[in-house]
Amino acid sequence: MHLPALDKRQNEMDIDRALQLYRELNPSSDSDNERLLRIAYDRYLDQFQEFMQMAVDNDENDTLEGIVEKVLQMTREIQFKEWGENIKLNQLPAMLAGLAAVWSILVSKDVSGTGKYLSPHCIQVICLLRLLSADRVELGVAKHLAQVLTGQGKSLILALCAALLAFMGHDVLVVCYNRYLLERDAADFKQLFSIFGVAERIQYGTFEDLANSVLTSSVDGQRIGLREMVTDLISQDEMNHKATAKVKSKHNMVLLMDEVDVFFTNEFYGNDYYPVANPMITGLGRIQQEIWKAVSEKCYDLKVLTTRIMKYIKSFVNYEVFEEFLAASNRYNLLVHQNVSDIFGVEKPTWKLKSYTNRTLFDEHLQCMLQCAIEVHREPKSRWANYQLSPRNTIAFKYLGEYTNHRRESYYNTFNYFRLKKGDFCSEINGELNYGYLNIDCGSLSYAMLPKSFALILGVSGTLTTLSEPQQKTIKELYDIGQKSVLPTFFGCSNLCYDASGDFYHLPTAGDWMECICSHTQEVVASKRAVITFFSTEEELHKFKCNYSGRFDRLNVLTENTEKTIKRQYINEAGIPRTVTLATRGMGRGVDYKSSVAVERNGGVHVIQTFFSLDIREETQIRGRTARKDNKGCYELVVCDSDLKNSALLTKDEQISYDKLNENRAKLLLEGNGKTYKAIKQASAKHEITMTYLQSLFD
Repeated sequence: MHLPALDKRQNEMDIDRALQLYRELNPSSDSDNERLLRIAYDRYLDQFQEFMQMAVDNDENDTLEGIVEKVLQMTREIQFKEWGENIKLNQLPAMLAGLAAVWSILVSKDVSGTGKYLSPHCIQVICLLRLLSADRVELGVAKHLAQVLTGQGKSLILALCAALLAFMGHDVLVVCYNRYLLERDAADFKQLFSIFGVAERIQYGTFEDLANSVLTSSVDGQRIGLREMVTDLISQDEMNHKATAKVKSKHNMVLLMDEVDVFFTNEFYGNDYYPVANPMITGLGRIQQEIWKAVSEKCYDLKVLTTRIMKYIKSFVNYEVFEEFLAASNRYNLLVHQNVSDIFGVEKPTWKLKSYTNRTLFDEHLQCMLQCAIEVHREPKSRWANYQLSPRNTIAFKYLGEYTNHRRESYYNTFNYFRLKKGDFCSEINGELNYGYLNIDCGSLSYAMLPKSFALILGVSGTLTTLSEPQQKTIKELYDIGQKSVLPTFFGCSNLCYDASGDFYHLPTAGDWMECICSHTQEVVASKRAVITFFSTEEELHKFKCNYSGRFDRLNVLTENTEKTIKRQYINEAGIPRTVTLATRGMGRGVDYKSSVAVERNGGVHVIQTFFSLDIREETQIRGRTARKDNKGCYELVVCDSDLKNSALLTKDEQISYDKLNENRAKLLLEGNGKTYKAIKQASAKHEITMTYLQSLFD
């Protein structure tokens, strides 16, 4: 009986060819490291083939049970700092083979009857062995980042890495910027993790979830976060926590980062995360409705409004319960904003502790509620464009291009809910809050400081080599990440048709720009191919759709806020002949758009980017939505001159060319780095204050 055929891609490249390509991209790699890498890979491949032989000799259930049993027999819980040569060259590759074999069987159900199985590519296996220091004689695992090109299976690399570390006794947090991609990956590997019994130790989360993990510790076996502790301070006379805990480095937790380069964009690196506690207070919802009723009657005078609301509080049905809350004897400290002037008179916002009772806290927040209600009612609707009602009738705020119920800006969410809903109000729907809560600041965390809480950081990115020199320096000095790998493609080359100069178009006016996008799209779909067009904003996308949708037979709109089921459908349809997909820039990273056989036969998916990215990494990612794996595809850049000038990419006198724009954005990036590092320095101080405050609650 012959072994089932491995995935075609694995047969196309053996370890010798893979290491040769790796050597060319990593000229400083050590020959001894390569020797160890080969030993570990050979051990992996021998064990993998042995496991796959079991798939030939037994039915699926018996095979899976047999592999899991063998892997568990190999497993000993050993912290990554203790990993020596025997673990790296024997135990780890063999366990990896078991994980890979089970994954292969699970994802190959539709084709396994033919004797063929999908399997990890040898490049992916080399990446995993590198990330886990199998090629290093030194004890332990070093912090490491790897460049894995788009479409080359970063999700699988991270999942197998997470499972291996979980086997060895570690809790693992896999983070990515995009919740849709996270949920997709978590669902894809849920069965694999469950079969091996490591699901409880692996968590997928966004960068915000990363911040929340840093703010959380274990008390009496329960995970308790800063928000919960602040809520307890306000809603109870005494805190429930009977034991103390130490907020410290996540010594047993490993951080795996997907699309590491996104962490260094303006949305995160250099920015702060602001945790907020939202205790629900009985009766507060009625008070907030009365506030909205008053401002709707154009009662805008704060003094008059305060008197009216205080009078109302004593008359409504839940007055006794609310009065009991106000009269509670508990006293507590909360963090509040303050501005401190330095010797030059420049104000620097930071945090300070302020003592409260429930009554003084309510009095202060009542004034904030009144001010927010007045602003929401008086200001034009255009100011509140980032607020909308979700399909579930909960208030949602647009943050980083995506509408979410979990991002609350003071009390603007509450009163925009009343403004949009108009009547039939509901304070909470399936755990999503609309009103009836206090909005309590809990300090701030610096995104840049978050990874420092973890003893081990491993990450992958499609554009690691495009990080700027200051960012590369930060990786080494701030996070102590000294190991980097650049992995070759599975196929040694790309089938992308693109010329930076020849496929760059700039148009003088917005009308000409849209007409150019439309005509180019028509040319492509006429050849029975598919087009994905990426716009900078939803507004521009919908403007193009309104003007030109009638010219196309099949047009889909794909944004971060597209409903999940429809989003999956449109992603799957994006590679069908004559399909035009209009997408926002956020859908240009990490999304796997597949092309049909008919589209491939005619040249593959065509991608049009309609704006010039200020960060080349975004452009690289959008370009990577086509010609994925060994598929064909084309890319072009169509921009408007006025947009270029508005973004400071050009002066009035400069000639427009791709090379000139590329040169100018590099200068802007360097200027931005200086501002970013200054912001990080200020944010770090506030970060430490917040962490000290958290520790004080435990103490």
